[in-house]
Amino acid sequence: MKGFRFNLGAFAKKKLVMGIDKLISKMPCETVLKKMDSVLFRPIAHACECVIDDMKSKEAESDDMMNVSELLGQIARLEEEMQALREECTSQEHDLEEANGLLEEVCPDTADLKAACEENPQFSFVQSDSGCEAICYYASTDLTDYAGAEEVCSAAGGSLVTMDTMTKNALMTDTVRKNFPTSSFWIGLTFDDGEWKWQGSEPVTYTDWANGEPDSKQYCASLNKAAQHRWFDWKCTTADKNGALCELNIQDDFEED
Repeated sequence: MKGFRFNLGAFAKKKLVMGIDKLISKMPCETVLKKMDSVLFRPIAHACECVIDDMKSKEAESDDMMNVSELLGQIARLEEEMQALREECTSQEHDLEEANGLLEEVCPDTADLKAACEENPQFSFVQSDSGCEAICYYASTDLTDYAGAEEVCSAAGGSLVTMDTMTKNALMTDTVRKNFPTSSFWIGLTFDDGEWKWQGSEPVTYTDWANGEPDSKQYCASLNKAAQHRWFDWKCTTADKNGALCELNIQDDFEED
């Protein structure tokens, strides 16, 4: 039998392939691969390996698609959260602006007044303990009448001081009592058309008159040293009692600009 080669006919090969197909159709590819060691089955094994590789590749693609889908979902959720945060920040900014506006009404910012005061060496800056009231003032102790006091203040770049609130009045009188205890000063308050008015025709809503003041036919007011620097009226032509108490008002500067 030496040299004999077994040669299957076409019919036998067909039957063999059908038998193999039947065998492997009931097995997973990986199980079939483990059983195929002979040369005869290597083409089938190769085909099965290709099927497995293709399945694994599709599985990986499916996992990638799932990962992309999850990432897109996370991005969408993050964008929603960011939008909610932006809306919340906008709301808080609006609330903060309103709160700052209310605070400004109760306690105005004095930084601009202080800066302007520092640019005018004749004037001095004084501020209340709370920081909510401030005055940039100049006190001239040279005695003069009311018109002369107005000229002194105007030449210095200011006007006679107005003390139209309790806090401002307290700050100014305390400063005068401390720094100028022996001097009296004209202030920007006069009697006109039957009523007392601040310079600029602002009506008087707060007063600090000394006892018995004001009396009749004396139409200009001062801080009188004899009355602990409370308000005191004089004839406007009185020239030997009072100096000039001036203030720098930056609002006037802004209006002129």
